[in-house]
Amino acid sequence: MGKDGSRAYYKGRRVENALHSSPEHTIETTGAGDTFCASILNYVLDHGLEDLSDENLMEMLTFANAGASLITTRKGCSPRDANSRRG
Repeated sequence: MGKDGSRAYYKGRRVENALHSSPEHTIETTGAGDTFCASILNYVLDHGLEDLSDENLMEMLTFANAGASLITTRKGCSPRDANSRRG
């Protein structure tokens, strides 16, 4: 759904989450889909896939939307200061 939000299907249910971001802050969309998928995987690894409620699905989508939205506020899809991660 991109700029319109996201949708999850789980055990015959459908949950939608409208994106609440400011398009005027979008610089570039490179990496947004990858960040969204990585955020979904992170949520699943933390919470599992068993018996997710609609609230859980909404939380997962909100988390993934936030990550994807944040990455669009920068040029490219790398961290702001790549040197800060070097030890």
